[in-house]
Amino acid sequence: MNINIQYGNTPIELSYKNWNVGFIGADIDDRGNEAVRFLQEKSDYLYKIVYDPNEYIITINNENIHIDDIDIFFEEKFSTETNFILDCTTLGVPEILILIQSIYNQGHKHFDSLYLEPINYRNYESKFISKRDFELSDRFYGYIGIPGHTLSLSTDNTDKAVFCCGYEAERIERAFEDLNLSGEKSQIVFGVPAFHAGWETNSFSNNIYTIDNRNLNKNFYYCGASNPSAIYEQLNRIYHGLEENEHLFIVPIGTKPMSLGACLFKVITNDNYKIAILYDHPIKKSGRSSMISRWNLYNIAL
Repeated sequence: MNINIQYGNTPIELSYKNWNVGFIGADIDDRGNEAVRFLQEKSDYLYKIVYDPNEYIITINNENIHIDDIDIFFEEKFSTETNFILDCTTLGVPEILILIQSIYNQGHKHFDSLYLEPINYRNYESKFISKRDFELSDRFYGYIGIPGHTLSLSTDNTDKAVFCCGYEAERIERAFEDLNLSGEKSQIVFGVPAFHAGWETNSFSNNIYTIDNRNLNKNFYYCGASNPSAIYEQLNRIYHGLEENEHLFIVPIGTKPMSLGACLFKVITNDNYKIAILYDHPIKKSGRSSMISRWNLYNIAL
């Protein structure tokens, strides 16, 4: 697997050919709106993807498909020569994981992914709440498994959990409340360098209580917030260091490029006996970020 990363302040600075098919999610803020407009111009056809974690249903342009039938959808709609782009700005982690799995299963050798970084995230408008607290999610479905990417947690706390860490500390705290995780066997990956200098402090500060309270391993990992290759390589090192009876549970609740790398690692490693994804399925708040910073285009060879 190889990822060529292009960065630009505008799409003019990126090198690409138009795509046959673009996959998008809900455009709920400035960068989502711009990403969707861009792919409308540069793709022959767009598919809007929404996953329902309770019903295991994927809605594709208003057509409901059970997750078990997504490969059939790909086989019927696309050839092995179809040129795909996934807009990770608007797609959620489950949609990214499901799409990559189907692209991989169909035998595609490459696809592209787009991500637009924000200039600002939405803060709570209250003098009683820390400026490091953000309004990013309305609610969460909770830690519900994504079919094909789950394992049962052990009862003897031998499993390793790796959290790709973001700003919302309650997401890690909820994982320990809802799941049988060992703090000592759990580790954090911080997005460093961050999208903007100093943003990593928000993640450090917001999560320090949970890290101490749950006795998480203090040997933190650091991977670039916009670099999916870095988290892929880090997870690969952790995976190859597992003991025979250990499982690796990946919790991709950090930046979307980090989640992209985690999803690629899960699909390409293809070890459903040792690796699983844990995810809490947030309902993202409309207007959660404002304005657009850097454009990231990832050319991915599987």
